[in-house]
Amino acid sequence: MRTSNGINQLQNESLSSLLAGMASQGRADPEIALVKRAYEFAKLAHDGQLRKSGEPYLMHPSAVAERLIAMRLDAETIAAGLLHDTCEDTAANISDIKKEFGDNVAFLVEGVTKLDQIRYKGTEKNA
Repeated sequence: MRTSNGINQLQNESLSSLLAGMASQGRADPEIALVKRAYEFAKLAHDGQLRKSGEPYLMHPSAVAERLIAMRLDAETIAAGLLHDTCEDTAANISDIKKEFGDNVAFLVEGVTKLDQIRYKGTEKNA
């Protein structure tokens, strides 16, 4: 199990990696600032939550954000990636997201939150 200092270091490294990835793509300062705010919001919301592996829960949304950055998606989508579990797994709600990040990010977070309610049936092959 990680110590509090180890968790903080891991989270700081994760944030630094995300922001460096965006900066290397030439992202504008307001975009980087939005993602940093979303990371800090998610960090606070998930404070104390650990995955079964013992790592901070925030590592999952951070990994999602890394993938979205690699795909060169917009900052609002990256922010939503960081925030996507806050409404399900923390005391934060969609109104909090809307207030802090605006309608677009809230719309994306809400959409991702609803995805787990959809059952994929796939296609059946005719023999």
